[in-house]
Amino acid sequence: MADSAEYPKSPGTVLRKAAVDDLIPEYQSTLLGTLSILEVLLGVPLNVLVLIFFLQHSSKSKSRFLYLCITSVDTVMCCSLLFQVANFFSPGLLAQNLTVCTLHSMVWAV
Repeated sequence: MADSAEYPKSPGTVLRKAAVDDLIPEYQSTLLGTLSILEVLLGVPLNVLVLIFFLQHSSKSKSRFLYLCITSVDTVMCCSLLFQVANFFSPGLLAQNLTVCTLHSMVWAV
């Protein structure tokens, strides 16, 4: 079998791979922040609409209560993403304020 040292890699492929690896951490937080913003912009209004629908529904069944609980928790979770979005774009923001950090961790644990 031939040793891999006998077949040198093309310098272009090594440089391209290094350039892509260098860009991944820079765009990772921006991508996560953007996806979180979309989730907040869509999740909060739609969950509030669903919550209003189930509150106006006259049925007193167990499934209605379950849907109300699920929608309420999901609305709170979508609202708590605002703190993460702020942290993605300015790292360390949550760590600077102990009260906000504790509140966020309690909501996120739910």
